[in-house]
Amino acid sequence: MRQSMPLATLLLAATASAQAPTIVGIATVTDGDTLQIRGTKIRLFGIDAPESSQTCTRNGQTYGCGRESANQLAALIAGKNVSCFQKDIDRYSRMVAVCRVGNTDLNRLLVERGLALPYIEYGGGIYADAHRQAVQQGRGLHAGAYQLPWNYRKDPNTPPTNGTAQLQPAKPAATPRPAPTPKSAAAAPTPASSTVYYANCSAARAAGTAPLRRGQPGYRPALDRDGDGVACE
Repeated sequence: MRQSMPLATLLLAATASAQAPTIVGIATVTDGDTLQIRGTKIRLFGIDAPESSQTCTRNGQTYGCGRESANQLAALIAGKNVSCFQKDIDRYSRMVAVCRVGNTDLNRLLVERGLALPYIEYGGGIYADAHRQAVQQGRGLHAGAYQLPWNYRKDPNTPPTNGTAQLQPAKPAATPRPAPTPKSAAAAPTPASSTVYYANCSAARAAGTAPLRRGQPGYRPALDRDGDGVACE
């Protein structure tokens, strides 16, 4: 006798089939977690890939893990229609979406292959199982050492980690309260902060400071064309 599908399964299937993609088309790759379809920038929901300028180590060798993630994503979507289902809009006015090629969830596949990490702070907990699988099988980033992308953006010199690392972005350490200044002591003058300014990326590269990251001297939004926090990539 043929068994009928559980009601919950039928409801989930009906919901999925009723949801139409927000945008469909041939996509280009900006970096390992960002696409563009017909001029619309799309940030892949719940994941974070290494930055384009980021390097990692594998078998004792340094390699461009940011470029590898972007290249692998480009190979996955080459010449194919990509369907993206919007979840949100981020602070850079990019669509945040789950994107698919056919029935393949690109967000999940990138985590399964170790090309991106679950971004727990932004809903990435749904990819925690895919992350565990990638760690266990030593795929992609997990075959060596790497910096968590959100830590790399704050400080490119943060120490490398591995797949067992805590994925939740670390909270900034509390700033210790300064010791009270004796009443008789005069307050030391505050030195004037220096300002570094580059007219364009050519000037930054000529000075040997490119790429510039948000918070570093010389960084300004006008040089950061894709709004990812890294100027003059």
